[in-house]
Amino acid sequence: MQEFNACCSCIFLFSVITVPVKRRRLKVLVCGSCKTGKTSLSRTLASGQSCCTLEAERTVGIEQSHLALSNGTRLIIIDCGGHRSYLLTNQLLVSDKSVNLLVIDCSEYELSEEYFHQHIGHYIQMILESCRVGVLLSVFTKADALGADGDGTAVREHYEKCVRDMLEVRRHKMRQHGLQAVSASHRSFQTHQNVDVRGETLFVSSRTLEGMQQLYEKLEKITGNDTLLPTLEAEVPETWVVFEDRLEDSAQFALGHKKPLTYKTFADFKEYPLVVNSHSPIPVWSVDSVRSYGLRCGVSEAESELVLAYLHQVSSILYFPQYLSLRHSVWSCLICG
Repeated sequence: MQEFNACCSCIFLFSVITVPVKRRRLKVLVCGSCKTGKTSLSRTLASGQSCCTLEAERTVGIEQSHLALSNGTRLIIIDCGGHRSYLLTNQLLVSDKSVNLLVIDCSEYELSEEYFHQHIGHYIQMILESCRVGVLLSVFTKADALGADGDGTAVREHYEKCVRDMLEVRRHKMRQHGLQAVSASHRSFQTHQNVDVRGETLFVSSRTLEGMQQLYEKLEKITGNDTLLPTLEAEVPETWVVFEDRLEDSAQFALGHKKPLTYKTFADFKEYPLVVNSHSPIPVWSVDSVRSYGLRCGVSEAESELVLAYLHQVSSILYFPQYLSLRHSVWSCLICG
């Protein structure tokens, strides 16, 4: 297991000022089946320029990028591979207080319930079951490839009907088990008291930039809605900010000029820490060493679990205390790429 390198110790010699710092950040998980244009969408959104991913450049594992909105919100965009073997990885990365972009290739979309349930439905189910507070937004990519249905009306109407039918079944099951369910309206398919499944379906093109400004504005609107994301703006101790910055510095030092490690499946997360030794240039740390590191940054032992949960929520690190086989390790998100 990677420990913090002593050569970085000089950066820890600073005075700790425990004043609150406001940070406005939001994780955006980009998910969907393979070859739907997730990587092109993520890169185009982050850069503001047309980015069409070549076959050889498609995401294997996880790719992370950032975008600063004009309202002061920093988006951490997580693009996760869409192969079936990555589905558990997607589930690991779904978290509360996040926006989940469900990406669908409109040029391949088939107007059948079988297609919907085989390629899309399980992602909606996964997000609803794994996220207690958040937003799910459907984005159809490759809008420039639409044929006779140039505005996507048929695709939109069929998709929205399938979503309504699926969520009505879910509401019925929730009522059967005595759980609270919220009735759906035409423009908002809200099915859980804290998870908002947006009724709007956006059509975008990473090649022509069609719809990208609309997506940007939609994200700004969502991040400005305190009802949807009531705790988006976090006020955290300055020691937490210092701790996060030093973790990133340590991860950068550990990586050096090495190529970042890519985690593809749940098994990769589970097995990799077992074979990493103290000389490995991979930023995967033991929880005990991270907590000890936190003490040197002014984070008390009582705060350590809270700060790890917070940093996981904003995708600065990956930390899974709920899984027995993963709870003893902390991963820097710099490994994702």
